[in-house]
Amino acid sequence: MKADPIIDEDNFSEYFKDATNYKPERGECLAIFRSMAELVNGDIKQDVLQSVTTNMYGGQGAVQTLMKKCNMSYKEALRVCREICQDRLELTDDEVLEKPYKFLFEKQYYTKKEYVPKDNPHWEVVGLRNIDIKDLNFSMQETEQGK
Repeated sequence: MKADPIIDEDNFSEYFKDATNYKPERGECLAIFRSMAELVNGDIKQDVLQSVTTNMYGGQGAVQTLMKKCNMSYKEALRVCREICQDRLELTDDEVLEKPYKFLFEKQYYTKKEYVPKDNPHWEVVGLRNIDIKDLNFSMQETEQGK
């Protein structure tokens, strides 16, 4: 019997492929990691605050920044931006920067089902049975083109 591999931060990317950058291979599943996190004072938060305060379309840029750099869903990024904007009505920019904003961090990976931690509430497995990779590529192209 083959021993389970030891997966740590040094070799994590060998077993878990970022679903935004890779296509699934036959036999892989979609593993979703979810955990609560905090947006604290730093470059990302400063960019978001600057975006919503100095740009007429800054909300859109702020949402995109949070989605890309913090792995927030669109809904979660909107909620955090709304909270920041509401706080700006009563707080200074420095106070907003110091205030932590909780959000749901979500990251998706393609991997073998046996590599996903079992009995861990942060992980969910989605099977990819009977998916033709050609069909998946077509669906991804439609989504990217906004169809």
